[in-house]
Amino acid sequence: MIEIDPLDSPEMVLEFIHESTEHLEIIEESILDLEERNKDKTLINDIFRPFHSMKGIAGFTGLPIVSSFAHDTETILDMARNDKLTINADVIQALLTSVDIIKEMLFKITEKVENPSSTVHYPEFDKHSSLLSNIALNPPLEDSVEIGEVEETLADASIDATIEKATAQVTSAKAQEEIRVRLDKVNSLINLVGELVISQAMLNENKLMKEVEDKALNKELNYIEKITKDIQDISMALRMLSLHLIYKKLARLVRDLSKGMGKRVNFVTSGEETEVDRSVIELINDPLVHILRNSLDHGLESPEDREVAGKPPEGRIELKAYQKGENIIIEIIDDGKGMDKDKIIQAAIKKGIISSEEELEGKNPLELIFTAGFSTAEKITDVSGRGVGMDVVRRNIDSLRGKIEVESEMGKGTRITIRLPLTMAIVDGMIVRVKRERFIIPTLAILESFQPSKEDIYTVEGEGEMVKLREQIYPINR
Repeated sequence: MIEIDPLDSPEMVLEFIHESTEHLEIIEESILDLEERNKDKTLINDIFRPFHSMKGIAGFTGLPIVSSFAHDTETILDMARNDKLTINADVIQALLTSVDIIKEMLFKITEKVENPSSTVHYPEFDKHSSLLSNIALNPPLEDSVEIGEVEETLADASIDATIEKATAQVTSAKAQEEIRVRLDKVNSLINLVGELVISQAMLNENKLMKEVEDKALNKELNYIEKITKDIQDISMALRMLSLHLIYKKLARLVRDLSKGMGKRVNFVTSGEETEVDRSVIELINDPLVHILRNSLDHGLESPEDREVAGKPPEGRIELKAYQKGENIIIEIIDDGKGMDKDKIIQAAIKKGIISSEEELEGKNPLELIFTAGFSTAEKITDVSGRGVGMDVVRRNIDSLRGKIEVESEMGKGTRITIRLPLTMAIVDGMIVRVKRERFIIPTLAILESFQPSKEDIYTVEGEGEMVKLREQIYPINR
């Protein structure tokens, strides 16, 4: 059992923790890739380097617990890159566990910095260090290696050294291009930009400004309007984050859950470069976790059941994101057994959610899965079965002014589609008046606006007023 000592340099420690957290996210993604390409020296080096950096900086910062543990993990990786150890499933799991333990260490050290009088214990450290030491002393090796393979490995080593050097240079160049800014400062900037945009709009609508006929002044005002719009676009971009951060966590989730359930899954992702507002990122993570858990637990069958159904033993779950108009679309698709509508209806009646099947006339019965307390699971597991989850999903999506839809076909699979607004910050809109009330319609939602003349408006018996536009007749809603 290790006790974390009081910290003498809290600012330096918090900076180290922030950088190490970023390192661990990259490491975790690389380990998942290494599981598929266990002989890729470039990947092994990509994992080794940040562990090596953490070990050195942790020692310098006064965190021997992290330095020692990173050193034990680094030893395994060093053996792998020098062909003294073969990467197998046990090594992959050990590396992932190391990442989890260091994350927990950093979390507990952060608590220690914030509350120096507290005593923090971390009992799992010794146990896992012993496991790493055992792997180092009894490394998994291939039974035989051909001479040609040795020569190829030696040739690859020189190439890998060149790649490693080039990658380090690129990483260094990227670091120089980025700065870290406090979130409250970014939010203050965006709020001020919002005020600037509103003031600019008010200036444009000012009656006195519209009456000015000075061409030079109008030119300058137009230029100021352009600059204001550019500043707005840039400030909006500051709030945007790539979905890549969420994708990495979900890949690990799918891997761990599938192994725990004994299911084989091909997790396919696309659109991770899609950017969304940071407030969306914060609220969309839990819904995606719930949906993927359901896809694995309820959707995908076991390898044996899939073979009986004439399917490949390995199931497929696809997560894709893309922008469509003013919305971000996220789809989760699986090729599992699909949802049984009759079973869902009967479960809803049994739980008193609906009194009879007639209540659903004209509605999609699959929407019942979003009701609080609904579940079709016959037994409770550590993943699902308590009737919580999908109602939280809908609540989170609604809070983002989004929509969620579900489609399913028995024996074929399920598709869940989430539609979210592109941004939650400044949005351009058109003010419209209905009687005495005014409404703002987002300009992205307006296909076309026009002002008809009296000659374009007709009254059709039984239909009310109509307007003619490009030889087409449309109803008028006043």
